[in-house]
Amino acid sequence: VCSGLIVPIGHLIDCDTPTNTCAIHVHIGGIEDKRRVHNNIIHFLPVLSLFTINSPYRAGSYFGQSYRMRASWAIGPIREDWTYRFQDVILSKRLGTIELRVCDPCWDIERIRWLVRAVEAVAGLDVELEPGVENYNSLRPRICQYGLIPEIRPLADELSEIIDYPTELLEHSPSDELKEVF
Repeated sequence: VCSGLIVPIGHLIDCDTPTNTCAIHVHIGGIEDKRRVHNNIIHFLPVLSLFTINSPYRAGSYFGQSYRMRASWAIGPIREDWTYRFQDVILSKRLGTIELRVCDPCWDIERIRWLVRAVEAVAGLDVELEPGVENYNSLRPRICQYGLIPEIRPLADELSEIIDYPTELLEHSPSDELKEVF
């Protein structure tokens, strides 16, 4: 990495700087029932975050799936106030959109397309799902380190009933690929 270039990973391999990160933010707008969409996105958040999870190193040492997701100052566990900016999903006060902030960037455009398709499918649900905030917040540290953990496999299956996505996207992450290359 040299000064001024953008790299498609969440946190630079050779640094330990949680204030120096990169992300994909997905904004969902043009919706009437923002609370329903917000809750449904949170319901599937453990799976949605895995489509592009990509931040395996910190200061040259292997961390796990996403050091950025674990340590970045700009995101975090879901809070009661859905407009609080520094969490994984928010209601953006400025734009009036539901903003998915947790996703790491990656170089694989097909993964990003699948992420957006999945978000669109979840946002289009007519029912309001139980968000499961406490469950997500409790699993979040392990997701950051291990990615697809056994506890979220049923949720991945539930998402596949809404959108038929390639499950190997979750089983072999960009973070895994980067680790193999590095």
